[in-house]
Amino acid sequence: MPLLMDVSSSAVPGEYSPTICGPSPELACVDRLSQKDRKGLHMHAHSSLKCGIFAACILLMSGIGLQASESSEWTHRTAHNYVIPLTEDTQLSNEAQVVRPSWTHVIHTGIGKAGSGTAGRILDEGFSPTFGETGSAVVADGVYLLSWSEATGEVSGRPESIRDRYFRGEDNYEKLAETYFRIDANWNTIALDAATGEKLWQVSEPSASLNFVSSKRGHNGIDPGAGNGVYVTATVTGRIFAYDIQTGERRWEGNVGKWHEEAEAYKTEALEERNIPGISDDRFGFIRPGLVVVDGVVITPDLQGGLIGFHVENGDELWRIEEGGINNRQGAPRPWQDDGQTFLISHQNRGSQTVTMIDPRDGSILWTLKTGYNPGDLIMGEDMVLLNPSSNPREGALLAAYRISREGLTRQWQLPDEPQHRFPLRGDRKAERKGVIDDGRIYMAIGFPREERRLAVYDLATGAELYRSEDRLDNNVGHPVSYGDKLYWQVDSAHEHASGIFIYQKNDDASLSLLGEVNYRSLGIDILTDYEYPTEFPFAAGHLFLRGKTELAAIDLREPSIAPARVQLTHGWAGYVRPLEAVWVADAEGRIAQGRVEVPIRRELGVPGTTARRKDIWDRFDFNEQVPLGGAWEATATVHMDSFSYQLRMVMQEAEGEQWHGQWIRSFPGWDETLSLEGRIDASSRGGYPRRGWPTTWLKHRPVSFYSDLEAGQERVILQLHDALPRENGERRNVTICIDHDGETIVSAVAGGFSHNQSYIEVDTTHLQVTPQGISGTAQVILNGDHWIPDADWINGGSLLGQLTLNAQFGERNDQDLYPVSGSWSFEWGMSAERSGPIHATLGQ
Repeated sequence: MPLLMDVSSSAVPGEYSPTICGPSPELACVDRLSQKDRKGLHMHAHSSLKCGIFAACILLMSGIGLQASESSEWTHRTAHNYVIPLTEDTQLSNEAQVVRPSWTHVIHTGIGKAGSGTAGRILDEGFSPTFGETGSAVVADGVYLLSWSEATGEVSGRPESIRDRYFRGEDNYEKLAETYFRIDANWNTIALDAATGEKLWQVSEPSASLNFVSSKRGHNGIDPGAGNGVYVTATVTGRIFAYDIQTGERRWEGNVGKWHEEAEAYKTEALEERNIPGISDDRFGFIRPGLVVVDGVVITPDLQGGLIGFHVENGDELWRIEEGGINNRQGAPRPWQDDGQTFLISHQNRGSQTVTMIDPRDGSILWTLKTGYNPGDLIMGEDMVLLNPSSNPREGALLAAYRISREGLTRQWQLPDEPQHRFPLRGDRKAERKGVIDDGRIYMAIGFPREERRLAVYDLATGAELYRSEDRLDNNVGHPVSYGDKLYWQVDSAHEHASGIFIYQKNDDASLSLLGEVNYRSLGIDILTDYEYPTEFPFAAGHLFLRGKTELAAIDLREPSIAPARVQLTHGWAGYVRPLEAVWVADAEGRIAQGRVEVPIRRELGVPGTTARRKDIWDRFDFNEQVPLGGAWEATATVHMDSFSYQLRMVMQEAEGEQWHGQWIRSFPGWDETLSLEGRIDASSRGGYPRRGWPTTWLKHRPVSFYSDLEAGQERVILQLHDALPRENGERRNVTICIDHDGETIVSAVAGGFSHNQSYIEVDTTHLQVTPQGISGTAQVILNGDHWIPDADWINGGSLLGQLTLNAQFGERNDQDLYPVSGSWSFEWGMSAERSGPIHATLGQ
């Protein structure tokens, strides 16, 4: 008979007096489950249970299969997948800028969090946009495996059935009716060689799923399982398919029973009435559980709060826990091992809010305890589970640690009831509750957004805080992944332009050293985005596997086998105070095909645009052909600068020792007839700004936003030139130029423009002079594109070169300690020219 107990009561904050929940009669456990609650947990075990099925514990991992018999060998949880420990000879890189793609496979498998704009962009790129179910991928037995739904069929939803505000409207319907708004859906699975990206097999199960109009907040999707050489995947309509991992042969298929019957009836009616469901309509809504393979049994959610155990190799149903409060709608059971035997810890958030131990061999329940509100997956590891004892999601979570046993849970401690130890649980912050347990430590994002949210490390045994980061964590925060001697933390899974990973070094004293940030878009990948329950990505063999909107990719996190070239491109950024920094990474044969280049940071330049990026990032430096490291060659590369890119031609000489030199050339084809513009300087000033800033005169509360300090003795001159930037439609836009000088020499300059609000505008100040009276001379100005206007030069494509002639006079200081600036300017746009400069690279470092 299962034990029914309560762990929801809280200990006195800060006191570590354990509360034991188990069979002992002296326990003070209250609010036991009612008979009605217990009835919902009825378990039926089939007599078809066979001996010998459970010989080896084969886990689903984001890596090759791992046979685990010792607790110390168990891995750490991310979403419904695992991270396999690294081999001793695998060295993860300490440098974020050498993180690089190993391979990409072009395919559209879904959009994720989306509106009609995202669907339209995918359609424009030549893909049929399908929202799809977006469960996580797995890597098992050296194979990357992913399943998703693809909208299909002849029936699209009626316009009036599309109620989501991000997709309503005649224009959206006309564009997306025959793709995104189709109701029926096939169920696709692809298998790639995890080492090379080569497609091994791909299958499609006709009409096995159902399409949904997406939501900004979340999506449906059931994470798959793998073990015993079999990959098992389930659809939101309750169909189950099992394939041989290596060949793609279908081993068996089945369904979850009652849910499947009801979902198919719902789908039939939707097709008949042309009523495409929304992501949260009726029974559907944020269905994000997962499958787990343990001891030859694949444990599958019945999608109604229950669980089913199937034989992983032949699909025989071994046991079933009937629908009820046993499994979380957005979580999967977590394996726990004791004395060589595996058990499952499952939890439920709806109604009863319980946590349960299950024997996966026969589905029997060892105990069920009441707890609090714990969305998503449980944080478990090293015989401990972290739970929020409170049932109130509004107040934020205050975690308590419980030791797991076959008899129940023993509370070891609870974090002190102080604001800095709580974190949000509601809405799109649910994803932020995730932490990871590793080697006696807990790594978690703690605190509330826009307040005191930090990365914290706690001692698992006592709950004592060992470390808290000085820097606040911006954006939403997903799961941390403990991998080798590194901690990888995915940030901002809700916005593809900001999503990426922070890389930390785990130190012996429990502190963390930030090694850098890798922005996924800077790797050329716009990931599938989501809010409340992030789609996590597998880690295996020193790689991170990403799922983008138009590709799948393996990202190499390892130290390169050959030391990369450290490269400086002098004058590579016109008007910038220092050379562009780049890293060229060679393969094992010493051939360079890719690299990384530093995007001049906005804090340093003082150009925030509309999404002020305050951190330094590195983007792609893609060679058009492979070239030898340290050799003499001529080649072309595409240099990506976050919001724009351009072509460089390079001529390199043979290296002498560790020194390698060459030249870069950037060409501007120009126009047959240049465009002349001129005007008077407007709303300008000199002095009074001892910091780099950006004028935002349209914001009354913040006319200038400052970002970084100038060097001692320098000051900034701000010049606003109205109607100075050309647009293809004949309109003109304003440009603001910021020039830094020390009284004798122009140090650097940069500009920004209306309608080009995410673009860097480069200003070469070589031929500008500063005197006590003003600034005069000529300057080459490069108008670069951005994500909205990629081709500033609409005739040739790419960036547009112009020449500025400037005559600026400084006025008398006013009562605001500013010196008004007056004068005139003229532009000649569409100039034809080449810019060039030296390349200096260092090898062997």
